[in-house]
Amino acid sequence: MDQKKLISVIVPVYKTEKYIRQCVNSILNQTYRNLEVLLVDDGSPDGSPEICDEYARQDNRVVVIHQNNTGLSGARNSALDICKGDYISFVDSDDWIETNAYEILADKLATNCADVVCFTANIIKDGQKIERRFRYFPDGTLKTADEMVELALADEVGGQVWSRIYSRKCWETVRFPEKRLYEDLAISFMPFLLIDKAVLFIDEPIYNYRMNEYGISLSVNPEKNFHIFLGFKDHYDFAQSHNCKSTSICLAKTAAFAIGYLNGRIRYHETEHEENKKIAADWLKNNKDVVLNCNQLDVKRRRMLNLYYFSPEIYQIAYRIYALITGDK
Repeated sequence: MDQKKLISVIVPVYKTEKYIRQCVNSILNQTYRNLEVLLVDDGSPDGSPEICDEYARQDNRVVVIHQNNTGLSGARNSALDICKGDYISFVDSDDWIETNAYEILADKLATNCADVVCFTANIIKDGQKIERRFRYFPDGTLKTADEMVELALADEVGGQVWSRIYSRKCWETVRFPEKRLYEDLAISFMPFLLIDKAVLFIDEPIYNYRMNEYGISLSVNPEKNFHIFLGFKDHYDFAQSHNCKSTSICLAKTAAFAIGYLNGRIRYHETEHEENKKIAADWLKNNKDVVLNCNQLDVKRRRMLNLYYFSPEIYQIAYRIYALITGDK
């Protein structure tokens, strides 16, 4: 087994004292030993920072960064700024990986002349594996850089950066947008702009994703749709300016989450975040013509948007009644 290539493993840490040992142990106990493990304590208020320091004292492969809380994006960016690996991997601190994960990935990268390898994950709930997800193509499928940019823009291969291992070149000029939820969605297509080899898909569930009720995905936050809207707006702006095949799909997703966000404000009688409301409403207003002519919108969203464009005031009343009757989410 060739272990010449250094793999940098980036682990943002925030309030995961309960899970972090399982996570870090799964990395340090890999059969592939040539690792640099960057634990980024993002101002965590629990015992996680001390646990990170403990690992650094025990294993010289561990690098600990302590910083004020900046969010998941800021934590990952701090590690990207200093990591030294030939390849870069991301692991969330409440998840863990299989013991032979990096041995498998290093072999796939070398033998398939690939810059990125995408893999599947086990979904963990209450300590049990309940299903597998993130299988987008059959095992061994290869995609070009151009194909992956289009697929990522259309959100057909997901944006979870932990579900891939990347060549270093993918992140030379790419960083996560800070102060954003779903930060990986916003830049999901960008690493593929920087590669010249293939992207490989393998049907190996080497990652274990914990369904954490306190994580971003499962926590209740009416502002989620706003941040997803921003992510797809970034996709649409790029696709439109580069005449991409996925432009219409990106437009439809942006419009859907813009009206979805405004629906949530109506449903929850939201009075805060007025600036976010204005951003979403202004985007819909400024893109009225292209939205109404978008052939990728589903029937439900098209009807909503037609009424919204006719009169936002009437739409608000109508949607409130509709949500009350149907329990629409």
